[in-house]
Amino acid sequence: MLVVDNYEKADWRLSEITDSVQQILETEPYVISFKNLEYHHTVDEFDAVLLSGSDKSLTQASILERYSKLILYVKSSDRPLLGICFGHQLIASAFDSRIARLAKTFKGFSYIDLLVDDPIFSELPKRIRVFESHSNVVVRLMPGFIHLARSEDCEIEAFRHNTKPVYGVQFHPERYDKENLHGRRIISNFLRLASR
Repeated sequence: MLVVDNYEKADWRLSEITDSVQQILETEPYVISFKNLEYHHTVDEFDAVLLSGSDKSLTQASILERYSKLILYVKSSDRPLLGICFGHQLIASAFDSRIARLAKTFKGFSYIDLLVDDPIFSELPKRIRVFESHSNVVVRLMPGFIHLARSEDCEIEAFRHNTKPVYGVQFHPERYDKENLHGRRIISNFLRLASR
């Protein structure tokens, strides 16, 4: 499992992802910075790739340019891929959607409605409770993608490519607690999909 770190500087939020993956896989994921992706020749040796969140906004042309090599990788990769929050928006950008900035930040556990039966939501109810922390959203679903989930505050909470194992979730499945375990199940389901 490879985790692509999309933060410019060391950030405690990345450890939530790596800790979650490690608890499920019982092995530590490999982490590289998005800045070093082009120099890393073994990216395609991993069974799956997880794109982290970030404190940056893809609504700015300069940030899109900064992440352009990762965007190209996302567009061309056939590896199982899960984008979380910024990673979700990065996948959308790679496939020609637009990102919009909201008037407020959504933060905390929220309910999300699942629209489609999909293996990434296996063993979950039709309404899940997961952690949100974002002020940007994907504006429209891209051609060739399936809309998987929505919430009252965000129309495109989750999507997947219709032929590739590429998923994006606006929420943070890595942030869960004893009362809210749906996020953990989503990560576990993705890792199970990737191992096939």
